[in-house]
Amino acid sequence: MKENKIATLIFVLFALSACAAGGGVKDAGSKDDAQRVEERRAPVPPVPKPRTAQPPGWVLGKGHPSYPLSRYAVGVGVSESSSVAANESARSELAKSLKVEIQSEMKDTATSEWTYVEEIIKTKVKTRLEGLDIRDGWRDPDRDVYYALAAIDRNLLAAVFRDQIKDAETGLKNHMDEGTRAEDNGEVIGALAHYYEGYRLAPNLDSLKKTLRVVVRSPETVVQDLPSLTAEKFSARIAGIVQTLKIAPKSGDKQEVKTIKSQLAPLVASVYLEKGTQRIPVRNVPAIFEYEKGAGELTREQASGPAGELETAVHSISSFAEPAHLISVKLDFPKIAANFDPEMVRQFLEPLKNVKTTFGYFIKVIATGPKTQDWHEGMVNLANQIIKNLSPEGNPRIGVIAFKDQRSDKATTVGRLLKDDFTVALAQAENLTVKEAHVPKNSQASSQDIAKSSGVDFYVTGSYRMGKKDLDVQATLSETGTGHIKSSGHIQIGRESIPAEDLASLAPGGGFAEKPDAAPQSRPENYEESLEKLVALKPEDARFGIKVWTDRMEYQIGDNVRFYVKAEESCYLTLLDVTPNGDATVIFPNKFHKDNYIRGGATYEIPEKSYGFQFAIQGPDGMERIKAIATLKPDPLLNLDLDQGFHAIEKNSRGTRSINVMEDKLSQKSGSEWAAGYAEIFIFNRDRVFTRGARQIPLK
Repeated sequence: MKENKIATLIFVLFALSACAAGGGVKDAGSKDDAQRVEERRAPVPPVPKPRTAQPPGWVLGKGHPSYPLSRYAVGVGVSESSSVAANESARSELAKSLKVEIQSEMKDTATSEWTYVEEIIKTKVKTRLEGLDIRDGWRDPDRDVYYALAAIDRNLLAAVFRDQIKDAETGLKNHMDEGTRAEDNGEVIGALAHYYEGYRLAPNLDSLKKTLRVVVRSPETVVQDLPSLTAEKFSARIAGIVQTLKIAPKSGDKQEVKTIKSQLAPLVASVYLEKGTQRIPVRNVPAIFEYEKGAGELTREQASGPAGELETAVHSISSFAEPAHLISVKLDFPKIAANFDPEMVRQFLEPLKNVKTTFGYFIKVIATGPKTQDWHEGMVNLANQIIKNLSPEGNPRIGVIAFKDQRSDKATTVGRLLKDDFTVALAQAENLTVKEAHVPKNSQASSQDIAKSSGVDFYVTGSYRMGKKDLDVQATLSETGTGHIKSSGHIQIGRESIPAEDLASLAPGGGFAEKPDAAPQSRPENYEESLEKLVALKPEDARFGIKVWTDRMEYQIGDNVRFYVKAEESCYLTLLDVTPNGDATVIFPNKFHKDNYIRGGATYEIPEKSYGFQFAIQGPDGMERIKAIATLKPDPLLNLDLDQGFHAIEKNSRGTRSINVMEDKLSQKSGSEWAAGYAEIFIFNRDRVFTRGARQIPLK
């Protein structure tokens, strides 16, 4: 019986144990099986290990008892690699903390000013300011992280900014002093440079002072300020120069030009700073002279001298039709602006574009009587002949080189007068520019070379010869680039119409007396000049006349041309053809008609139909001229080589000698023994025809 009780007890304990393990009857407040299973599966958080060492307060952001923020600027650095890296991080953080501290206090500081201060902080911290050091360090043994504390005494940092302020103040004072000295000496470029540098640097000084006050945490002024040099003071100095820089005429204004030969006195302007009643001369300032009304040649670019003077000379006047001319002188703004950066130019210097003054001179209209009117009409007529073959398009530049005496090739008063008065007439034409062609004294350069150096598109050369009754004047217009003749002109002015006051050198016997300084010239050895002289040559008192003409006045390259000749008396004919490029050919006599005798009153056609060929226009475009020379005696003017059909005069020294031989033979004959005829035709490029004579000068 006793054994059964023990067995029962064991069974009950076993059953209770089984219920406790998950089976058996549930209690009202017990957990269900699923919940208990879930709890068994949930991870159990690890139990944190106790720190082996507690971090110091400065690591936790509580500050360091030895380096209070009221006296020190601090930075805490962190690194997982090494203590050295933590030290560098601490220094960087110190700079950042200063930046945040200063920037938060300097709310009114411009971005550019702050950038300057920030750069100083970074630079000084990077180079380890004196007194900046790593004050403390700690390694977290549990996390293996390094900490470092950098600190600097605010007074030591303030000393750095005081040095910066002192340097800045000294620099600004130097800029102000140097600018003032330059301004007082009239050196405005240097003065503006110093004032602008001061204007640019002055804000940095103000920001440095603000930074110093923040660093030392004192609202009081902690630096002994020199007289404050602000950006406003420097900008006021710049404005003072810009507003008071003036240019005014000093001499040469309101001159009167009575003739084309009049030489204007130099135009002199003063450039100065106007300081109350005082005028400070300004030196080394570039300026530009230019025509605002009228036209002429002058020295354009100048710079003011030590006395503040700008001077130019008018070398020639091109527009005599306008009664009043106006020349301005203004500052050469681009050259001035090139000394400064664009921001200064935009902000301060733009008004200098408008600094200028003007000079005026007047063309006096001289009343003309009956005699001088003929002279004037002759010049206009000659100018119209010269420009008649110019295309109506464009605005060509024309230079007048010279008018030479056909007999002596001397530089005479009449030649200069003709050149000047012809230039006056030519300048009245519309849509062309008459430019002075400068001929150096004793120059041996050709007319074409002179024209090229003068920068003109066309040039005019002329010749004249005074007869017993008339002044015979001829001129040609040539293209500068090619030398091809484009047109020619011929006038005669009666001796009684020549203005006595301008031709006081007229000598008895029909010649012209030379001025004492007019040196005679040698006979021309130039082919072109010799040829022109021959083309213009004619007897003074011809006993008979001869005419030469063509079937029309205008041709295109490739067209056929016929020449016609008729002499009043029987004579011996030499017919010379001169192309626009100066090629000279004797077209009669020729291989097909070697006998050059022609009967008086008969009309001859060249080439005759019996020749079996035509003359085709070869070009180039321009003026082709035909010169007929008739002599009463059969003396040959040239030794003709007709094997090729026609005798060509070579464009070289040999050809020049041949032309001079012809001239000598004709000059030795009396006026009753020979006669000359002349004709011209104009040649157009094929299918490039324009209306000739579109340019005309009105006769006033």
